[in-house]
Amino acid sequence: MPTSHYVVIDNEFFPLAEGDEAEVKERIVDAVHAGGDFVALRRDADRRVDVLITPSSSVTIEHIEERDTPPPENQTEAAAAHRLMLDDVEWWLESSM
Repeated sequence: MPTSHYVVIDNEFFPLAEGDEAEVKERIVDAVHAGGDFVALRRDADRRVDVLITPSSSVTIEHIEERDTPPPENQTEAAAAHRLMLDDVEWWLESSM
């Protein structure tokens, strides 16, 4: 079953390409350790965005297994439906210190 990966920052979803999760996590952790920095993320296939990540940013990495069900009405419902599958960046911060 294919899995989609997203960085979720303040309830906004940013898709990750397969295999990019580790690099993005590292850049986010580095930004937090630096006291804050911009991290470049893809908004969609045509747009990129630089997001300011600080020690107080709310960031999660979400892994959603694609199923044969219709997509949720909005991203907030997707986050709620898959809350148990969230990877909390705090774990990465604690383990990297």
